[in-house]
Amino acid sequence: MNQQLLQLKLKERLLTDELEQLWEELAGVAEVPEMPLTYQQAVNQLKVMILDGQGTWLASDVERVGDKLQTSAEALRHASTETGLSLHLLKGSLHRPQRSPLLRQEGDTLVLHLD
Repeated sequence: MNQQLLQLKLKERLLTDELEQLWEELAGVAEVPEMPLTYQQAVNQLKVMILDGQGTWLASDVERVGDKLQTSAEALRHASTETGLSLHLLKGSLHRPQRSPLLRQEGDTLVLHLD
């Protein structure tokens, strides 16, 4: 139940971000170029993929270990390649404050803390 609630909250945040971008595009008289994904949005999108257990950025299966979900940190490289975001800055964004659930890199593993 907790995991489903977290998943819904993350999806809601992603949809809200997308809606805000659409409103900004509609507000302009001229065509507004597509807004690039921010590092925070990329991290949130990666969290949703891990919670779903599937996604284009995931390089391996998601495993549940206690109150954590784990997958390969190779997902960061895929996210960087597909979004054009810097891999170094994407990894660094995991050390900045985040809303729950927290996503951290521990060695070659991404760990999503569900507690």
